[in-house]
Amino acid sequence: QGLIARSTDGGKTFIYLGQSSTIGTYPSDIGTWWSCGDTATHPRDFCGVWHEGRIVLLHHWDANPGNEDNSLGALYLGGYSTVTLPGFSSAVYAERVNWDTTWLPFDEPQNVAGWSLSGAGTTALSGGALNISTSTQSALHTVAPTGTNTEGLICAGSVLENSGGSVLSGTIIVNVRVADGADDYEVQLRIGGASATGNIKLTDMNGSDIGTVVLDTTAGVDFLIAISDANVAWWVRPRSNGSDREWTAGTASTTLTSNGSPAAAHQIQWGHAGASTADSDWFSFHYTEASYTGLHLSTGQTNPDDVNARNYSTRPTYVDGGVFVQAVDGPTMSTDEWNINTRADYAVDRLLPTVAPSPRNTWRSIGTGETKIAFALDPTITAASRSGNTVIGVAVMGANFRTFSIEGDTGGGSWSQLATFDAAEGMASMAFTRAGNSLE
Repeated sequence: QGLIARSTDGGKTFIYLGQSSTIGTYPSDIGTWWSCGDTATHPRDFCGVWHEGRIVLLHHWDANPGNEDNSLGALYLGGYSTVTLPGFSSAVYAERVNWDTTWLPFDEPQNVAGWSLSGAGTTALSGGALNISTSTQSALHTVAPTGTNTEGLICAGSVLENSGGSVLSGTIIVNVRVADGADDYEVQLRIGGASATGNIKLTDMNGSDIGTVVLDTTAGVDFLIAISDANVAWWVRPRSNGSDREWTAGTASTTLTSNGSPAAAHQIQWGHAGASTADSDWFSFHYTEASYTGLHLSTGQTNPDDVNARNYSTRPTYVDGGVFVQAVDGPTMSTDEWNINTRADYAVDRLLPTVAPSPRNTWRSIGTGETKIAFALDPTITAASRSGNTVIGVAVMGANFRTFSIEGDTGGGSWSQLATFDAAEGMASMAFTRAGNSLE
């Protein structure tokens, strides 16, 4: 297993975070960033580095019978998200729920302890994913988590529909069930295929459809499902390893219907159901069970009230899009807002000597097409202003373009060309004669 710990003194001491059921003889209040239940399958030779508010863990891996052990992988741990896993207590900030079990395409799931495969469909590791292909067949991976109905389950994964998905019949699916012999609540996430309302649907398997979301499933989908008793909440987003994870909430329910013939235990299944003809790629699957679901997500999460916040720091802290925030002075309140003006590494105002006197501080365009830059002689009024003289000075140094022009506007809304320039003026092509591989 990979354990979660943090240091607040520069690495002199470490404090374990979270909780996990898979630590064995260690205290239960240690969370894991990796645990699959199989000692033959795990990352190795890993090195972690900070990147955009999260940890990127570069690694090889061991697998058996998987044979891609010498490949290079990258795990993205933590980071910003509009939905965060709950805490174990509202009073202990650092004690957060983590994934108790993780599957990644190091091995096929049925070759990892705890999982089984049913159906005659084809499954194979390919290109960093598990490909499932069926032709009027099924292929379902199944695991049986533990816990009570009230403790429920939280699971997440990533899938891409290549073909054959259907929200109507449920071909590419995720089934999540909590059951104890007395009550049995089960939902099915259906992925892919066009419909009038969306191409991702959550259905109460003992009742009716719950809700749909429109998303391009052929580009990949990340999903998150939380269920306990008769409650379910779910979120989806475009598949991405980006640092800012923005989720779309599907319609939640607090009135799931219990099966009249209840099963005795929890169950999670994913893959292709029924007599499906479909093709999909699966990139990850995670779940947390029993008391390790903490305060749960099954009744939804209010943003920002329930989102795990990040503390201010006196050192610059990365937010997103190249923006860093640093605490300088004074207290703040949860409702405070600040606007950060857009800035660029090579901003256009560097063209002005009053802003950037040195020619070493340059401007760069953001494309290779034509660029127009307009200057207002007096930006505070709309009427035409006079320049005061007939001299316009333009210095062009180190440019990687050949031609440009200067235009003027007399206030009528149209521009008139004043001068054109060619950086190659006065230059002629070098005369030469080619002799084999030599120039004369």
